[in-house]
Amino acid sequence: MRRSRLAKNGCQMTSSNPLVIVAVILAISAIPLLLMLGSSFLKSYIVLSVLKGSFGSTPIPPAPLVFAIAMLFSVVIMRPVLVDVVRAGSPTLREWLQPTSKPSSDLERMLQLARRVELPYRLFLAKHTHTNDLVLLSRLQDPKAVVPATAKEAPIWVLLPAFVLSELTEAFVFALLIVLPFLVLDLLVAHLLTAVGTTGLNPTWVSLPFKLLLFVAVDGWSLLTRGLFLSYR
Repeated sequence: MRRSRLAKNGCQMTSSNPLVIVAVILAISAIPLLLMLGSSFLKSYIVLSVLKGSFGSTPIPPAPLVFAIAMLFSVVIMRPVLVDVVRAGSPTLREWLQPTSKPSSDLERMLQLARRVELPYRLFLAKHTHTNDLVLLSRLQDPKAVVPATAKEAPIWVLLPAFVLSELTEAFVFALLIVLPFLVLDLLVAHLLTAVGTTGLNPTWVSLPFKLLLFVAVDGWSLLTRGLFLSYR
């Protein structure tokens, strides 16, 4: 199928073949998956959810607010990567929109654009992927395959799952550091309530003010935010 071009306001409008349209739809549909699994959102959401659960059955903070805060943290943390991706892909995209550009297939241009924007994103994934997770995923994919010497050399279908495993591991370490102090408070309050004979009271509700006091006293939000942001430096 030939491609027709129409110039409008200095840009060209292109009617592409069905394969290109399908590729664009698949790329757009993969964006939410990358936002949740291929960015800092996964770790941020798990850590904030554990923090919410550590306060007990109280709706503090609400679940939609936890999601929004995790998304905000992810946008700020991923901003340098996004800037690098835009800088890497803008020359190809600008050339694509120029009416005087050399004729080439849409699919070829899309592949060229994908290769350019993949490099800075791959560097981000490689920087925050543990070697043992990369070795595990490489051997699970193909036991006879040669394990990449560095994460940068791994194919993206191995690098991305390895990054997810690494993020889960680090998120659980953060969660453990959050849960332990609150667990100690719950045990102390439950022991005191048992000692004074007020077993009818819910220890979770009684310990809630002390948990909030502890969290505010140690400047918990600053510690949590600093820890999440510095883990991606």
